[in-house]
Amino acid sequence: MREKESLIRARYAVSVLRVARGSPINDAIKLVGGLSRDWLDMEPDEKIAKARISCLKACEQLAETLRASGPSAPQEWDRAERAAASWLKLLE
Repeated sequence: MREKESLIRARYAVSVLRVARGSPINDAIKLVGGLSRDWLDMEPDEKIAKARISCLKACEQLAETLRASGPSAPQEWDRAERAAASWLKLLE
């Protein structure tokens, strides 16, 4: 994937996480769950690919935690948001 496309996806992940964190739990689960299923791997740069995968795994863990324990998952939220921000930072 070209860096421009990855940049768009990273920005999208950051935005969706921000919206999801302020959403009702069922909506948050759907939004974060959608991010965790985006496994298209086309980045030519290994650092960017690793950052994307880290974000997706953090979102997957967050979605699982939200399904199991509801909205009280501050560490998982922070981890997912940091991973998305790191991915975005590599691209900006």
